[in-house]
Amino acid sequence: MKNLSYYYGKKLEFIQPSVWKTYYELKSNDEIIGTIKKVKTFGFQLEIAMFNKKWTFYRPSFWRSEVAVKESGYTLPYAKYKGGKFKQHGMIELPRGERIKLMFKAFKKDYEIQDSSGQVFVKLVDKVKFRTNVEIFIEKRSEVIDKYPWIIVLAWYISAQRKHAAMAR
Repeated sequence: MKNLSYYYGKKLEFIQPSVWKTYYELKSNDEIIGTIKKVKTFGFQLEIAMFNKKWTFYRPSFWRSEVAVKESGYTLPYAKYKGGKFKQHGMIELPRGERIKLMFKAFKKDYEIQDSSGQVFVKLVDKVKFRTNVEIFIEKRSEVIDKYPWIIVLAWYISAQRKHAAMAR
């Protein structure tokens, strides 16, 4: 069975096949690796399907920027994202105390997923198009992204939320 490290050195993309639907695909060339769809029209809940597994992202509280992640079929979250004080970074807290950092660069269209020592293992770059299009580059093979492939979807989603909030100001 393939995992995300298999795509090391290859370009991956998030693509929105139709501008009218909130459905996205994670692709490598013509191969669909995963799908992302919004569960509810209003509110925040995404369903991610990759490598024969499904996860759900949701906000436990409307008042906080925290995002929780649970595996389909379970009621309790097993990971969560918390934004940093100046919103240039955030932490993903994984089971067993593992932590992953999301780094957003000011005034740039790229952002990174780093391990606890600051090494970049995934880089995402937003492309300017009418529909959503994000290029993903796996910079380093990592057991963490193989174990938790939804991390790249969460990084993309947090970036999209940041842009949406900035446009609302």
